[in-house]
Amino acid sequence: ALLLEYLEYEFYDRANNSPGLVPNEYKLAFEYLRRHEELHVKLLKTVLGPKAIAKPGFDFSAKGLLPDTFTNFQTFTAVSQAFEDTGVRA
Repeated sequence: ALLLEYLEYEFYDRANNSPGLVPNEYKLAFEYLRRHEELHVKLLKTVLGPKAIAKPGFDFSAKGLLPDTFTNFQTFTAVSQAFEDTGVRA
């Protein structure tokens, strides 16, 4: 669970720091998602204590198949949907 939360937090954090990626009308929504995932990370790290894993590095390009994840809003939202669906199913 913590690994997935790290993934989602890092994804939204990078997106919110990618100039021009998120149209103005969606910025608040994606900032809300980033903060929400950050709270999940903090909660799980607190619960797990010393058993919490460290945050690994992530490749959001699918090994180069999606090189525009943080420059193309359509790609970004498709990946976002996949992560959210994975989280719900988990």
